[in-house]
Amino acid sequence: MYESVLRSFIIFALDAGKGRFRIDSLRLRYSVAGAILLDLLRNNEITVSEKRVIPSLRRNGDPVHDTVAEMIENQSRHRKVSFWISRLSWKSRFFLNETLKRMSSAGIIRHERKLFLGFFPYNRWYISDIRIQTEIYNSLRRVLLSDEKPSKEVEMLISVIRASESAKLIARNREEKRIVVSAIKNRTHHDSYEGGRESPVYIIQKAVISAISASSAASTAAATSG
Repeated sequence: MYESVLRSFIIFALDAGKGRFRIDSLRLRYSVAGAILLDLLRNNEITVSEKRVIPSLRRNGDPVHDTVAEMIENQSRHRKVSFWISRLSWKSRFFLNETLKRMSSAGIIRHERKLFLGFFPYNRWYISDIRIQTEIYNSLRRVLLSDEKPSKEVEMLISVIRASESAKLIARNREEKRIVVSAIKNRTHHDSYEGGRESPVYIIQKAVISAISASSAASTAAATSG
């Protein structure tokens, strides 16, 4: 793990050679929202009761954290996890860019601004020390392939990876891909979590999966009708 679930997921999902994400924008958007909620849960700033987020937030000066804190505190009642996955996904570009900028300032990743056809700007984000990504991958592989007991942080990261359907990125070859995908499904089944279906991690994971599925179905329907 690297400081937070969100930062670890970013490092996990980046293509070290190409400087871009290996996960499509739809899954990335909702996964960022899920990782943010998991970080709040990890830091005891929220609890989940009857699928609703119960806040106990503390400002810390981080623009992502404090923006989320303000959004949650501005609600007149406790909202469901599914509501917050949707609402946070609306600002996922801001959350992602701010986190990338802070990681760049800390020297964790390197930012390059390039031009397409000499006119159209686009960003690339390269991992400064590939050993950081390698260690995250090795930690995941030890859990999924060698049955090592995961830390709470790694368990949360695996949950986001399951929701984003990106387990295949961990595999080194086609045969290993099948094993990894199966292992991550077993690891993220509700029976694997303390509390089962009522586990906050599982509830957040399920909300991300449902949001991705609904959004994907809506996009497909719109394309078909068009």
